[in-house]
Amino acid sequence: MPDLQPSLIRLDGDFAPVRRVVELLRDAGGRPLLVGGCVRDALMKVPVLDVDIEVYGLGTRQVEAALRKEFGIITVGAAFGVTKLKDFPVDVSVPDPTMTPKDAAERRDFTLNAIMWDPFTGEVIDPWGGVADLKANRLRHVSAKFAEDPLRVLRAMQFAARFEFSVAPETVALCATLTQADLPPERLMEEWTKLLLRGRKPSVGLNVLKDCGWTKFYPELHAMIGVPQDPEWHPEGDVWNHTCECLDAYAKERLGDRDEDLIIGLSVLLHDIGKATTTKKEDKDNRWHAYGHEEESFNLAPRFLAQITNEKKLIDSVLPLVRWHGQPYYLHKAGAGDAAVRRLANKVVRIDRLCRVDLADRRGRGTASMHGPSPHGEWLAERAAALQVASTAPKKIILGRHLIAMGHKPAGWFSQVLDEAFEAQLDGVFGDEAGGLAWLTERMGVPELLVGQPDWHTVLVKVLENFACATGTIHRTDSSTGLLTLVTQHGIPPHVLPMLLPKIDNIPFGKGIAGCAAQRKEAVQLCNLQEDLGGVAKPDAQKTNVQGALAVPIVGADGKVIGVLGIGKMQPYEFNDSEVAELNAVAALIAPKL
Repeated sequence: MPDLQPSLIRLDGDFAPVRRVVELLRDAGGRPLLVGGCVRDALMKVPVLDVDIEVYGLGTRQVEAALRKEFGIITVGAAFGVTKLKDFPVDVSVPDPTMTPKDAAERRDFTLNAIMWDPFTGEVIDPWGGVADLKANRLRHVSAKFAEDPLRVLRAMQFAARFEFSVAPETVALCATLTQADLPPERLMEEWTKLLLRGRKPSVGLNVLKDCGWTKFYPELHAMIGVPQDPEWHPEGDVWNHTCECLDAYAKERLGDRDEDLIIGLSVLLHDIGKATTTKKEDKDNRWHAYGHEEESFNLAPRFLAQITNEKKLIDSVLPLVRWHGQPYYLHKAGAGDAAVRRLANKVVRIDRLCRVDLADRRGRGTASMHGPSPHGEWLAERAAALQVASTAPKKIILGRHLIAMGHKPAGWFSQVLDEAFEAQLDGVFGDEAGGLAWLTERMGVPELLVGQPDWHTVLVKVLENFACATGTIHRTDSSTGLLTLVTQHGIPPHVLPMLLPKIDNIPFGKGIAGCAAQRKEAVQLCNLQEDLGGVAKPDAQKTNVQGALAVPIVGADGKVIGVLGIGKMQPYEFNDSEVAELNAVAALIAPKL
C-alpha cells in the first residue's frame, strides 16, 4: 500500500511559489518530486526552510522554459542540471533520464535523505527504508555509492549532532575505510559549521567522528582522548569528555548569531587541546595538573583551524579566547582590580565572548555543574560592563595627534611615549582626554623644557628625575677639535669635581663610556662602573662612586654624532631595553637644539 500523506508539506502561504513551480513542471509533461531534506524535516515535524525538487520526464532546457514563464532562474552549470529560483529557496534538478526515482535516490548519502514526496498524490516514496530509520533515530548509508564522497563522514557527524541519532554499525564501518585527504577546507568547514551552529548535542557528532576513526585526521582533537584530569575538578572524565560536555553546554546557550556562535563554538572546541601535552601527575600532591595548557592550546589551535578555514578575522577572534580562557577564574580568585580587567579586555577584545566560553567550560564538568552559573564569569562580566570594556577593547585616549599638537614632529620616540600613555590608561591613572593630556604634559617634561633656548642644566636634571638617576652629563661635539665638550653636568660629588672636571671637559671619541657611545653610535652601559674590566670606564670616572651607567649618542639630522647624553646611579643597575630606548628618544629630542 502506498504511504499517502497529502498534507505532509503545505504548499500555501510562504510556500505558494513551490505550488506554482510543481504545477508548471507538471503542465510541461514532467513528474516533479520533492526530495531530500525538506521531506526528511517534514516527516520529523521540523520546519521546512528550503525545497529540493527532482523532475522526471523533462530535460534541463524544458525545465528552464517552463519556469521562466513565472520565475527568474539561475542555472548552476549544465553538467549538474540544477536550476535555482532567484527569489525563493527552491532548487530544481534533472536526474539522468535513464534513472528511476529509486536509482536517483541511491546517489544520496543517508536513507533519511533518500525519501521523496509526490505533491499531487501525497505519496511518500521510500525505496531505501528511510522512514524506518527515521523512526529508529538512526543514520544509515543508502548504498556503497556513499564512499564516492568522503565528506559524508562529516555529514554523519553533524547530522548525528543535530538530530541526536545513532549511526548504523555498517555505516560506521564504511566511514572508517574513507579518508578526507583530498577534501578542500571550505567543504570541511561547511560541515564543522553545521555541527557547531545546528547541533543540539555536538558531543554526539564528535563521538561519531571518534567511532569512525576520523579523529586521526584532526590530531589536536584526537590527542585529547584518554588524557586524565583531576576527578575533584573534572568528575566527567578525560579531556575529550570534558570538551564534549562543554560543547553541549555551549549549544544550549547559542545566540542565533552565526558569527558570534561560530567564534564561541570553535573556542570551546579548542580551549583544552593543550592539555594533551601539558598534563602530568605532580609529585607535590600526586594529582593531575595541566600547567600552561592555555598557552599550549593557543599554540596548537592554528594547526586545526588551518585545516578547515583561512578566514583571518575568524581565526583572530578565536585564538585570544583560547589563550585566555582561564582568566575569569584566575582574576576572580586573585580579587583583581580594574587595571587587570582592562588589560584582559585589551588582550581578548571581547570579554563578553570570553565569559560565554567560561560558562561552557564551567558547565562541562559532569551533571552537578551542568546547569549552574559561573561565579567568576558573572563577576568578570559585571566588572567589564562597569568599565565599559565588555564588548570592546579599551580605546587609546592619547594618540600621536596629541604629541603633534604639543609641537613635536613625528619621530620614532612617539611609539614609546604612546605605549606608556596606554599603560597608564589601563592602570587607571586617567580615563578621559583631559586626564590623559595632563599626564602627557607631565610625562613630556623634557620636551617642554626644549622650547626656545633650553637651559641645559634644567633639562639634564629633568632627565635624571625621569630615570631615577643621581648624576649625568651632556656633551656636545666640537666640530673644530672633534672632541666631546662638556655642556653641563649634575650630581658629580663635590670632592672629586675639581679633579674630574678637566678630564670630562673634553673627551676623545672612543675614550670612556661617553666616548665609546659616540664612536660606536649606539648606547653603552655598565651595570657596575666600579668593576669594569673592559677598559670602558676610566679610573678617574670610577672615583665618582657611580655604578650603574648609561650613555647614548645624540645624532644630528645628517647622521653625525653631535653629542652624548649620559646618566648614572649610585648602585649597580642594568638598564632594560625599554629604558635604553627611552633615553635614545630623549637624545633625539635634544638633537635639534644642541
